[in-house]
Amino acid sequence: MTCLDALTLPASGSVAAHAAYQRALLAQATSQPDVALEATRAAHAAEPELRFYARRLARLVQERGEASPELLSEAIDAAAVAVGEGEVAAEAPERLRRQAASDRELRGQLLLAAGRAEEALPDLRAAYALQPTPARQLRVGLALAGAGHADEAGLELARGLAVELDDTATIAKARDALRPIAEGWLPGGMKAMIAAAGRSVDDEVQPAHPLVGRAVTDAALLPTPPQGAGAPPASAQVVVLWDPRFPASQTALERIAAIAAKYGPRGVVSVALDVGGDEADWPEGVTLEHRHAGPGAMRALQTVALPTVLVLDGKGRVAAGPSPYDPTTLDVETALDAVVPAD
Repeated sequence: MTCLDALTLPASGSVAAHAAYQRALLAQATSQPDVALEATRAAHAAEPELRFYARRLARLVQERGEASPELLSEAIDAAAVAVGEGEVAAEAPERLRRQAASDRELRGQLLLAAGRAEEALPDLRAAYALQPTPARQLRVGLALAGAGHADEAGLELARGLAVELDDTATIAKARDALRPIAEGWLPGGMKAMIAAAGRSVDDEVQPAHPLVGRAVTDAALLPTPPQGAGAPPASAQVVVLWDPRFPASQTALERIAAIAAKYGPRGVVSVALDVGGDEADWPEGVTLEHRHAGPGAMRALQTVALPTVLVLDGKGRVAAGPSPYDPTTLDVETALDAVVPAD
C-alpha cells in the first residue's frame, strides 16, 4: 500500500483523476504494467472528458500490442476524446498539427488493431496529411489492404517501403501485406519482375515477363495515336509508369522525354502515366504526353515497381519490359531500334 491508497478520495473529479494517475505513474516506474493500466482507466473514468487522461489510456492500450475486444473498444472511445470534434487545418501552428496527427494516428492504429480497417482510413490519412512520414504512409497502406483496397494499398505500401525507415515492426507488416498484392499483380512479385527484366533474348531458363508478346488494348494506358487525316499508325509506343514520391521518377521522365524527341521522327509515340500524383506534381520542363492513370494501371500492366517502362511494337504488343526503369535492366533505345530500325 502507498500513501495514495490510504487517502479517502472522491469517486470522480479532478482530485480522484489526479490521484489515480499518480498511482499509474508509480506502477509504471516499478514495472507493473497491469496496475498502471487499471489506474489509468480509473483516471480517465474520473474525468472522462479530459483529453490528457483519455490520450494516456489509449496510448497504453495501443502500446500493449494485445488487448481484449472490450479493452480495445474502451481505448478507441478514449482516443475519440483525444481527437475531439474539430479538424486541425494544414496551416495551423506546427505544435497543433503534430499533436493532432499523433491523436488521429493513435485512434487509427487502435481501429486497425480491432479489425476496423475501413474506419481507420480517415484517421490514418489525416495523420499523414498533417505530418507526413514514411511510417504513417505504410500505416495508410496497411489500412487500405485490410479494407480490401488492393490497388491503392499496393501503391501506398510500395511508396513507404521506397524510403529508409527505422521502424522494423511496421516494415515487416508492410512487406507481409504487400507480398500477396504484388503476387496478384505479377506471379513471383518483385523478384520475378527484376529477373524478367534482366533476361536476355535467347534465355531459355528465365521466363520473360508474362505481358511480352501480348497486346495492350486499353487506350487509357497507351499514348495518343498520331493525329490528322491520313496519319500513319504509330510504329512503336513507349509507356512509363511513375509516381512523384519515388525518387527515380523524375530521372525516368526526363530520359523518356529525350528518347521521345529522338525517336518521334520514326513514328514512335510515348506517354507517362502518373499512378499516384496529380497535375501539380508534373515536373517543369519535361515535354511528354502525360495523364493520371491511378494505381489500377500497375495491376493492369503487371508491374510492382516504380518507375516502370515498357516498349510496344507497331501492333500494340509488348516488345520489351515492363521493367523497373534502369538502363542496366532495360535499354529503351536498343529495344526501340529492334522494333523500328533506323533508315
